[in-house]
Amino acid sequence: MTHAREMDLPVPVIKEALTNNTLYPMHALGGATAIVEYEMDTADSIILYCAGPAGIPNPTFEKKQGDESGCVEFVIPASTIGACIGKTLFIWYKVFRGNASWESQRLELQVQYLDRSDLPGPVLPDVTVVDGVERLYLPGFPHDPEVTLARPPFFAVGQKIWVRAVGQRDYPSQTLLWLLEAAVIEECHLNGIRLTIPRGWLFSLDDYSALTIECYLAYDGQSDIKTAQELPRTTHNIRNLPYQLLNDYTDFGETGWNRWKKGPGAANPLDLIVKSDATGDYLWNWGYTSPNNGIHLIKEYEYLVPGRRYEFTLELRRNSPANPAPTLSLESNDSIIVEPMRLLSRTWITVGNTFIANSSNVQLRLVSHVNSVGGNDYDVTRIRLKEISSKKEA
Repeated sequence: MTHAREMDLPVPVIKEALTNNTLYPMHALGGATAIVEYEMDTADSIILYCAGPAGIPNPTFEKKQGDESGCVEFVIPASTIGACIGKTLFIWYKVFRGNASWESQRLELQVQYLDRSDLPGPVLPDVTVVDGVERLYLPGFPHDPEVTLARPPFFAVGQKIWVRAVGQRDYPSQTLLWLLEAAVIEECHLNGIRLTIPRGWLFSLDDYSALTIECYLAYDGQSDIKTAQELPRTTHNIRNLPYQLLNDYTDFGETGWNRWKKGPGAANPLDLIVKSDATGDYLWNWGYTSPNNGIHLIKEYEYLVPGRRYEFTLELRRNSPANPAPTLSLESNDSIIVEPMRLLSRTWITVGNTFIANSSNVQLRLVSHVNSVGGNDYDVTRIRLKEISSKKEA
């Protein structure tokens, strides 16, 4: 029988480690195997422990019985390995024999950062070949360019991500735009990230200049970009040519929602549902939200030109005979563009007006003025914000 003073338990051994104290995460995509080996008795009970940096949940393990081989194995979850990328993970075990127990020495496992070659980089799907060279050719498409990022290894809910665009303005100076800044990863992001870059910002960059997209991922969920894993960068030259008048169009079909969002007056999942008929795609509303007056649709525009005139239009139709009739207005964050109007037509009508931008950041809204289930039965589609001219009027 081994006495307590004679039980000097060695550190556990990590099967996938390069050396016993260094682990490259890609070698443990399915988890890391901790091997416990000592002068084991089959009556022993053994339990493994792991502790990462503060804020990272520690996994729990079930006790295992000693094996006549003198060796037992535990699997450390891949989620724990991922959360500790770039950090130290402490691993040890306890042995229980009769009324006695012993604790092993602690292994300080250094979990390495991932090589960039094992990580996805951001992609600009709108890049095309122009004059034999890949470029982001802005005159070739009307929408805000997309940035996509495939799912990195160990990507998980609760991590944080930074995405920024770095461009050149008035050579040699640079400017940057944050697309995401310490954003928390949610379930909807797990299949990859999809973002857009405002065209107005891109048109402010030098023609033929380089545009770089940079991404950083905090596997531990912390908000310090300095300790985050940097992903491969993507760089392309841009062509913006002379300034193009803004013509931002949304039909909820080919364009998707195009950064339009539901407001608090239509927040219920059953409101503003995408549907289709012979006229095309549209949003269908039936006033399930309570209260259902107030802002129904909202979009934040950046990089409008103060003093320039814009036209804001959309198409509406009433979708039921229920009373009262919908009463809707079009507004910005500082003005009423279309006064409240009763919607009576069961066929599509175009509603809109012009306004002068007072700042570069403008919020456009579709607003309901009736708090009633029947008073919000309408469809909306084909929303357009169009810059009328390049001359300032105010």
